[in-house]
Amino acid sequence: MSKKIIIEKITEEVEGFLKNDLPHIVAKEAVDEFRENFERQGFRNNGVQPWPEVKRRMPNSPWYGFQYKGERRSLKDRKKKGQKRKLNYSAKYTKYPILRVTSNLYRSVTSFEVSPQRVEIGSDLPYAQVQNDGGHIKVFGKAKVKLPKRQFVGESRELMDHLEKILIQKIDNLTNI
Repeated sequence: MSKKIIIEKITEEVEGFLKNDLPHIVAKEAVDEFRENFERQGFRNNGVQPWPEVKRRMPNSPWYGFQYKGERRSLKDRKKKGQKRKLNYSAKYTKYPILRVTSNLYRSVTSFEVSPQRVEIGSDLPYAQVQNDGGHIKVFGKAKVKLPKRQFVGESRELMDHLEKILIQKIDNLTNI
């Protein structure tokens, strides 16, 4: 085989990889990285930036151990039953990781667009953006509170370095004759 034919073949394989395979590799690696942030309880970009603690895990907070049960109960109801614990208290809720009580947000992190020009990763849950960026919400439709930023999706130096290593390794494999 002539050098020209070999170079054309290698060029074709590399272009095919960049167009067809690389976007899917990037999407999978990014989703894995962003889901791993839930395990780290912080966002990894130039080191792990830990998320602010949640009030349900702070012993001196009125929200300590809070578990929303979806039912309307009042202090009167609790007194009738002779309960001494806080309303909607659950000891196990003091131990759950940040943003992992139901794991719905974790599971919702996915790739929305995968093309040779663009890979978009995110969540379609209505509260995902305010958790990721921070902002104001209404608690039970009444009191307005500010949620701190607990970023789980975004630009990450470690992810980019990892993707660069994968790209170099794959292209090296394709160009080794």
